[in-house]
Amino acid sequence: MNWGKRPAGRIAAAAVVAALTALGALAGCGGAPNQVQMGVADFQQHSITIHAGQAVHFVDPGNGGGVHILCVGHNLKCVPGPGVPPGLDTQAGLAFNPGDPARDVVFATAGTYEVICTIHPGMVLMVTVQ
Repeated sequence: MNWGKRPAGRIAAAAVVAALTALGALAGCGGAPNQVQMGVADFQQHSITIHAGQAVHFVDPGNGGGVHILCVGHNLKCVPGPGVPPGLDTQAGLAFNPGDPARDVVFATAGTYEVICTIHPGMVLMVTVQ
């Protein structure tokens, strides 16, 4: 057997397998960058720091999420203000139902934003944008 020479097809196949394995490993490492998962009545984390122009990836899983209405505000009330991302800047908020597709919300302006759920007291995510 000549181990020094491999057919080009085997090398290409090995490269594809290696790439798919690497992607699979990344997929198991917690999902999208800046992901925030919601439970029945709370965020799975309570703070996140990102850079201006980055998105927060909100996930409401079908097997453990709840109905949520998110906005920037305080004490169950939406408080729209300057620099607040679209969708989180209205009195109506951004509605999520369990199993809805995940949504990216881009925070373009530096600052600290208190993202709340108007349904669940204490469901607060502090987003620090640098």
